Amino acid sequence: MVGLVASLLCLLVVQGDQSPPVRFDLEVVRSQTQTTVQPGDTLFLGETLWLQLHIDMEQAFFEQQLLPQWRSPLDFQAELTTPWAEPSLDFRVLDTEGQGDTSMVIDRDEGKIQRLEDLAEGRIHFQLRRKIQLQGKLLHVPPAKLKLVWATEFEEDMIRGLVPVDRQTKTFTTEAFHLDILLPPTEGQPLDFFGAIGDFTMELSEQENQGTRALQIVFHGKGLLTSAQLPRLGQLPNFPLSAQRFELQDQGITVYLETLSEAPFPLVSWSFFQPSTASYVTHTIGADSSTTASSGQSRNKWTPWIWLTGFAVLLLGVFFWPKTKTTTVSGAKQSVRVGAKQSTVPGTKKSAVKPAIREPQDLVDDLAQLLHCSREDLYSNHLATRFSGVGIDAALAEECSSAIQAIFQARYANRGTLPSDATLTALRKRLQARS
Repeated sequence: MVGLVASLLCLLVVQGDQSPPVRFDLEVVRSQTQTTVQPGDTLFLGETLWLQLHIDMEQAFFEQQLLPQWRSPLDFQAELTTPWAEPSLDFRVLDTEGQGDTSMVIDRDEGKIQRLEDLAEGRIHFQLRRKIQLQGKLLHVPPAKLKLVWATEFEEDMIRGLVPVDRQTKTFTTEAFHLDILLPPTEGQPLDFFGAIGDFTMELSEQENQGTRALQIVFHGKGLLTSAQLPRLGQLPNFPLSAQRFELQDQGITVYLETLSEAPFPLVSWSFFQPSTASYVTHTIGADSSTTASSGQSRNKWTPWIWLTGFAVLLLGVFFWPKTKTTTVSGAKQSVRVGAKQSTVPGTKKSAVKPAIREPQDLVDDLAQLLHCSREDLYSNHLATRFSGVGIDAALAEECSSAIQAIFQARYANRGTLPSDATLTALRKRLQARS
């Protein structure tokens, strides 16, 4: 008899401590590729991630055994505490919309959670998503908590209805998540990189309207993007803008430009860092770029007239080009061009006027003269691929590229500091010594 009582007591204890059929875990997902981040993966500063909490349970348990804990009627009788409710130095939470339509208590307030399509018969699945951007050296996500109150037995009461007999409470927690954060590499960093992290596209379109050209450049993709991370469109050479406006969108930015210039849109390159491949990607738009701009009206309406004008000039040159006659004066042949304002006078020497050569003033001038390009071309093109054709060794080419990049970032992107005068002078001496 004593043994039977002890067995019944043990059975009651086991039933009382029995956990509900619930699964609760955290998933960290890359927003760029929608892949789950695993321990040992590499994350980069500025990258955007999804923190996803999953709640999976038996439908009968959800509908029949969960007990209400608050006066307000809720769709999901549970209390959820998220680790991103408090400010963090590791990441910041970005605004997101459309979190779901199932009401429950989230961080001591009424919130919404998304009920997903049931994947298994007899079970239901909920998901809470928050988008974050990494901004520290370490990603540390503390455990989230899910508090449930339920009963397995009820008794009928004429006034109160079903009354739980074995009221139980349990708090589920997720595992903490830790991962180191790396800076985007500086080696091979393009000059037109302004800090954009993610995966983006850049598209140009334009149309003509009452003499004013209206252009749009759409930056679209996955990742947080700000106007400061876009190319410097207000500094386009020989292409003045009369207006410039930015419009923030869900997955990018649209830049609206207006100009009175009839010149083709200049070549613009823009680079971003792609975390999934740990590499830089460069897009180009404008003249001679790989990205063709779509236009509302064709910009080639003057092309036939240009060809006709060139042909007419060629004909005039053939029939009316001044002829040259040769006369002999004092035994020497002198060439005199008929119709020219100046002629060669016998007994005098013709003086040639040599244009003044501008003396290089700094490292940028030295490199522009060496590579036969303008200063602006140095800023808009990666130099490492251009040095090989002029005989500069790889070490000096890399140091010059790094110096030009630092100059550009300090002067035009307001990031970093200029190289010291001693460093720039030493590089100039090395460039001059190579010849």
